[in-house]
Amino acid sequence: MTESANYVGNIRQFQLHTSDWSVYKPHLFNYFVANEINNSVKKRAIFLNVLDEESYKLITSLCHPILPENTTFSALMLLFDGQFAPQKSVFMERYKFYNAVMHKGESVKDWAARVQHLAAPCRFGSELEVCQRDKFVFGFDENFFNLLEDDVNISFEEAVKLAQQNYDQNRDKGTSPSSLYSMFEDYFCPFSRYIQSPHLCNLYWYHKYAFPINCDYFY
Repeated sequence: MTESANYVGNIRQFQLHTSDWSVYKPHLFNYFVANEINNSVKKRAIFLNVLDEESYKLITSLCHPILPENTTFSALMLLFDGQFAPQKSVFMERYKFYNAVMHKGESVKDWAARVQHLAAPCRFGSELEVCQRDKFVFGFDENFFNLLEDDVNISFEEAVKLAQQNYDQNRDKGTSPSSLYSMFEDYFCPFSRYIQSPHLCNLYWYHKYAFPINCDYFY
């Protein structure tokens, strides 16, 4: 697409079979911002103008029986989002969330941010705050659990603040709070032939998944 000298940058044509919508859409919106294009009608016209023939046929089909030119820009974006956005399994996303562990050397803030990122697609609804808080807390050892004093009403934000304070205090003493990773980095899962102690195995699984597994059976 050729732009006049008064416009910043340019927009390439969106080709149905080769363009990546997840990449193209931010590029389109950045073009609008750079050129201070705020009028939704003008945005719609530009968007429809950069579609190749197959893409225009697709958007026409998605809008039917209304013409694309009579559909709002926001609605057009939602139609393409629904067409091209990958569908994620909620249970797969929750599996990733529940199985995440705090990495060795990972900061409190980074762990908290990762927990929030993993929770975003899980559709926890009204339980989001509790799920985020519990997952964040389970990243630490029992010493941090003791600091909470069984305060089940502590918020996610408060737990992060407390963990950071604990980290800063231990850092001043020359130590740092242990994550699950550092506590058990010399051990493996209960099915591994390398683990030496059923007790440690039980403790590992308790902290990692928040419930004990009787691994004595395997020894």
